[in-house]
Amino acid sequence: MASNQIEANLELALDWLDALRHGSVDSISGRFRPEVDWVAVSGEIACRGSDQVLEWLRASGRRAHEVVGIELLASDNHVIVGIADPTLEELAGVRLDGRLYVVFTVEDGQIAQIRDHADRASALAEAGIGDHRWQ
Repeated sequence: MASNQIEANLELALDWLDALRHGSVDSISGRFRPEVDWVAVSGEIACRGSDQVLEWLRASGRRAHEVVGIELLASDNHVIVGIADPTLEELAGVRLDGRLYVVFTVEDGQIAQIRDHADRASALAEAGIGDHRWQ
């Protein structure tokens, strides 16, 4: 049985996805800690602070997406959003092969860090979920 925190973290990810789908990024502005960092797949800081994160999200909404699958996994302090999109070939100089895994570190109900991963295994390791396999 999932803990209340795991369910709350999944809700946070669903709010994120819903805001992106509907172009209502400002609706999730309170879900970020002011000092949130977004770390690109290259390991470099892509955005520093909630204002930069929101600005990037607004701009990314103008990009054409072809999402064909989404995977959500959560632990008490993390959420992974796995995105399958054949148009995702490269990001920050790293080859993606149509997949991106975004790990959200959650503290006190807010996103404290976002880190992009090119592969599922490294995202699972960061989130402390291990080698999750569907039952």
